[in-house]
Formats: sequence, C-alpha cells, structure tokens
Amino acid sequence: MALYICEGEIVKAHLAQLGKVSCGKGCIRFKRIGDLNLSAVEGILKDVLRLRKQGIGPSCR
Repeated sequence: MALYICEGEIVKAHLAQLGKVSCGKGCIRFKRIGDLNLSAVEGILKDVLRLRKQGIGPSCR
C-alpha cells in the first residue's frame, strides 16, 4: 500500500517515527497498516495542512 503526501521534506522530517515503511520523494509505502505509526502520519498531515493554510501548494505538481 502507499500513502502519497507530495511533501518530501515533511515526510523526511517524520521518517524515524513512521515505523516499518519505505519512502519515495513524497510517498510512504507499507505492507500492512499495522506497520505504520498512525501518530506520525497524523503529524505529517497536520504539517501539510499548515502549509496549505499558508497558501503553499503541493511540491509534486
């Protein structure tokens, strides 16, 4: 499975907390949902939302 974030720097900042995953430039790949630290994903999503509220669009365009 994969979760596409399109904000590679934010993903990198949370990488150590994500769990048993592999990451691309803006995606997080995992085999089972249990391999993924959902608290870390929540932190990533909050950081991305903060950027969007500042008017900063996705870096993967």
